[in-house]
Amino acid sequence: MKKNKKIKIKNGIEYYHHPNGGGLVAKTAIVHETAYIGPKIVIHKGVRVLNSAMIYNRAIIRGNVIIKDQAKVFGDALILDKAIISNQAKIGGHSIIKDQAKISGKMEIYGRTIVCGKTILSGKRKIYGHDIIFEKVNAKNVKIDWSKFEIYS
Repeated sequence: MKKNKKIKIKNGIEYYHHPNGGGLVAKTAIVHETAYIGPKIVIHKGVRVLNSAMIYNRAIIRGNVIIKDQAKVFGDALILDKAIISNQAKIGGHSIIKDQAKISGKMEIYGRTIVCGKTILSGKRKIYGHDIIFEKVNAKNVKIDWSKFEIYS
């Protein structure tokens, strides 16, 4: 990975401007050149942005998050902890995806939706509004079978 030569130091961590979009990327993060990191974005240590994933607007990405494939994170979305966003998933609005949640397929999550725990959401559906989707602490992974029901606000 070819890194822009201009280095910035914030809180003792070195950052560089990503060549595709100009956002700041911690030297300890892994970000492919093919990914788009918007000019207002800061990618913190431990984050991985792979393939053609896009992060823009005012989204915040922290922790050991993986965003890959053609996934898009935008708006004021907050992606934390060990969440994984993949395939063609779109996360926007004021959504929060955290813990070990996995969002994939063509899922679209907007509004003030919170997805947490070990929840797995996949398929081609839209979730928006003020939903909270989680799995119980002592439960196994939760996988929603969209052929049986949908979530509405």
